Formats: sequence, C-alpha cells, structure tokens
Amino acid sequence: EIIQCFSSSETACQLLQLLLKSEVCPYDYKRLKFVQQQLNALCSSLPDRKSQLLLQCLCRYNRCRPPCPYELQWFERCFKRPLPEAASEHLPFHLLLYDSPMEVIVPEVSLNSVPKLSKLVLILEIQRDSFLCSAAKCMVQDTACVLEAHLSPLLKEMDLESALQLLHWLVAHYSTGDKQVLVLEWAIKLTQQWKQSDVVEQAVADFKEQLKITKTHQLLEKYHLGDKLYSDLAEYPDTLVQQLFSELPLEDTPTPQIHLLAAEICAIHEISFSEIREKLLEQWLTQSSGESEIDLTYASILEGPGALGLCVESEERGREVEREDNLNIKRLMYLCLGVPGEDTVKPEVGASNLQLDVGVAGQEDAGSVEHIVCLVFKMSKDFASLHKYTAAVRALHLVLHVASPRVLERVCGQSVSQLKERLLEMAFSAELAALQLSTSLLAFQACKKDSLVRKLLHTHSSRPKALQLLAQLCVHYRILEPTIWTETLQQMLSLKMFASLRHFLCKLSAYPEQWSIGILPWVWSQVLTEPFPGDEKEFYKLLDVCHFDLELGVIAAKCGAAGLTPQAKMLKTYGSSHHLHGHGSS
Repeated sequence: EIIQCFSSSETACQLLQLLLKSEVCPYDYKRLKFVQQQLNALCSSLPDRKSQLLLQCLCRYNRCRPPCPYELQWFERCFKRPLPEAASEHLPFHLLLYDSPMEVIVPEVSLNSVPKLSKLVLILEIQRDSFLCSAAKCMVQDTACVLEAHLSPLLKEMDLESALQLLHWLVAHYSTGDKQVLVLEWAIKLTQQWKQSDVVEQAVADFKEQLKITKTHQLLEKYHLGDKLYSDLAEYPDTLVQQLFSELPLEDTPTPQIHLLAAEICAIHEISFSEIREKLLEQWLTQSSGESEIDLTYASILEGPGALGLCVESEERGREVEREDNLNIKRLMYLCLGVPGEDTVKPEVGASNLQLDVGVAGQEDAGSVEHIVCLVFKMSKDFASLHKYTAAVRALHLVLHVASPRVLERVCGQSVSQLKERLLEMAFSAELAALQLSTSLLAFQACKKDSLVRKLLHTHSSRPKALQLLAQLCVHYRILEPTIWTETLQQMLSLKMFASLRHFLCKLSAYPEQWSIGILPWVWSQVLTEPFPGDEKEFYKLLDVCHFDLELGVIAAKCGAAGLTPQAKMLKTYGSSHHLHGHGSS
C-alpha cells in the first residue's frame, strides 16, 4: 500500500533498491524475496536476474560453517547491530552480491560443499579456476581430505595452467615426509591421464624428479644424514654418492652402511651405482701425490702390513699431499671392501682405521676386485703416462689387500706370489719411468738387474729417488756387491737421506755376507747421531739389528753436544744394559 502511494514508479524502485541494499537484513531471505518481487513488479522491463538467481540458490543452501571474521566485521560496520540467529544457517546476501563474495565463499568450503558453492560462483560470475584453487587449498587443511576422492574432480574441471599451478602448490604445501611422496605419486598418476602435450610431459618429468629428490631426503634422514652437507645434494645423486664415499669412511664415529645407502639412492634416481663406483675408483687410483715422481712405498709395503701410501722417505714429501694420498687409499679400501662379493675382505662399520676381517659371501661375484684387476692390467700395458704407472701400482696393491687368494687366482689367472712380484716390477718400472730410463714393463723384466743398478749409480747418483730405487733393487734381487753398496751408502750420507739409510741398514743386517763391507760401522755411527723421528721403543729396535761394535758412549756424547739429549740418554741406557762400552759383535 505504501508503495502505491508514490506518484512515480521510478521513485518507488529507487526506494526499494535502497531497502534491498542497506535496510533489509542480509540473512532474512523472506523479506529479501518480498522486496525483489516488488521490484520486479515495478521494473518489469529491467528485472535483476542476477540477484534473483542468487537468492533462489541461497534459499536452497544450508550453511556449513559459522561466519568468518571478515563477515562479522562487515555486518557490524554496515548494520550496526548484533548478528541475527539466522546467520548460523544463511549466507549474507548483500555481501555476496555487492561486496567481496570470495571472502564468504572460501571459508565456507568443506569436503561436501564445493558442488553447491560452485553454483554460487557461476551466478556471481567469479573466475571458476580461482575458486577451485582456493577451495582445494581449504580442503587440504581437513585431515579427512583424500586427494584422489576430493581433489581429482576439482582438477578435472580446471584449465591446464591452473591445474598445474594447484598441483605445484600442493607439492610445496606438503614439503617433507611421506605425505609429499603420496602427493607427488598422485600428481604423476593424474597428469599421465591427461591429454598429452609438451606442457603436460614437462610437468610429469618435473614431478618425477621432485619425487626422486623427496625420497632421497627421506633416505638420508633414515640413515641420520639429513644435515645440510648431504641434503643439499639430493638433486645431484652422482655428486651425493661421491660425497658419501669421500667423507664418511674417514669418520672416527661409526658410519652407516654407505654401500647400501648409495645403492638405494642410485635405484631411486635410476642411475648406475657401478658406473659411479668405477668413476671413483679411477679418480682415487690416479690421484697420486704428483705426476713428476712417485715413490717406492708400494714395494716397501709388501714387506709388512703397514698402511698403503706411507713413504720410506716421507720427510721429503709435503705433509698435506701425503695426508690426501693416504685418505684416498682409505676411501678406495672402503669403496671396494663394502661391495658384496665372493671372499672379499669386510671392514668393520665405521672406520677411519679399517680393521680387516676375512668374510665369505655367498654370491659368485668378485665385484670391484675384478674391476680393479682389469683396470690394473689395462694400465700396465700402456706406461706412456707416468700417472698411469701410479694408478696401476695402487690398484694392484689394493687388490692384494681386499681379495682372498682364491678370488685373485680365479680372476687374474695368477698366484698371489706372482701378483706381488708383478706389483714390485710395476713399482720399479714406475720409478725408472720417472728417471726416464725405461718406458715399458717388458723392458724392465727383460733387463739384467745388476747392469741396471750400475747404470743408475753412474748416471743418477745425485738424485735421492734414484738412490732409493737402486737400493730397493739390490735388496729385492739380492745384488750384494760391496762396491755398489759402499758407493750407494756414501752418496746417501752426502745427500742426508737418513730415513732411507735407517731402512736399508736394517735390510742389510739380514745378510751376514754384507757385514764385511768396511763402511757399514761408520754409516751406522753417522745415522745414530742424527735426530731419530720415532719413539724409544723404535730406537732400541733399530739398535738391536746392528751387528757391529759401536762406541755408543762416543756416539751418545755427540748426540748430547748436538742437543739431542733424549737420544743420548737412550744410547747410554742401551749400552749399559748390554754391559759393554760398544755394542754387538763383529
């Protein structure tokens, strides 16, 4: 009746529109419907189809969640009164139609409300993919959300670009742990079902790569290696495996089963563990102390169980170079010893000091042993590069330490004694190559060793490496000619090669026929007056192998005058304990 009192229908429409926008409660759908009906009657030529459809949809919708903070603030600001009870069941009509509809729709999302809310989105002309993305992000907060059941339908309705953006968001949302693995596996399965294109194929490849990285992180955590040093390399499996074998075998604390871990990493990334192992073997075998000269360490080691890599004349090498050389040997030992194979030697887990114990595996697989042997014999055929000499010597020596005689004889077709002799020949050939005196292993094997020694003494006696090689040749091939030894020892003294002198004097003590060399007592006296690098026990052991009467009191006095007080005391103590002014018997 009041509306009919207006002289102009236009004025009445304006009043009703004002009532609709600001006076009628947005949750009172009955009154809102009445106002709409009156507007339609007065303005039949311009019906507000959007508001009608929205109200019809809202009347059939039951609210899922309580009003969000934005909605509460909006109602208080616009209507200046408490929220009505109807707000617990109805959505705010005005806010949806005239303000910010997504601020109401997104908080209303639940696992079951998306289909109905999609109708509101369509009526309000909201960008559908934007709503679906927002809805999915809300749904994953629900612990009952099942990716396959609840999110797959949403993704199927989205365009390709939006769907991929949402998948990437979901992967980032579950940044770690088993959930991310499940998300990635689901994303791969889903995208593989889509119509294939370059974009889809790239997405599948990206998800597969991320799945590999995530599984690698999980694996590192499983082995308690999740620290930054290793986790940052999860996307670079080759580098990661190399880093594991470079660092962990050198730890003093127990290390994980690196071979098992490395094999699992390679399986995840679908790369060859064997190829990485071979690459490391060649790298550490050929990474010698230098390319210009190598030493006779390898030959000397055969005489005892010492660590591969120590040098007879170690004071002549840089400490850092020697340290790295020895570390590479430890890495090689661990790299080979941990590979399951027939009769391979197994290290205790955790070992900067490898404690070796012979174990027998059940498989007929010589593993790394066979690879190293092949590498050795390949290298031994071509000594054009001195670098290859060193690698071949290292490799064969390593084989002798890690493989049982049965495996060696089966793989190499030679006995262990033959292999040890070959190792010595290769070491000698390497030294000769460094002196530019021989270019092949066959040439060394064929030559007369006494003639070779005389040639060395004549042409290279001023070089410590040559003298060291010469003495080793004499010891190994029992060249005991007094004139050769006299000149060799004199030259070693003049070059102050005291470590080598101590070594070879001990070797000569095993040959009584050599005790008649007149220079020997004097050489012993000179060596004993030089600073001794070992401890008291080692010093006494050195004195025990001397078979000559030496004036230990005189030698002790020289040591005292030179400031070698502890050494002087040891000499006096040793002399007193033998009840002699001198020592030994002639």
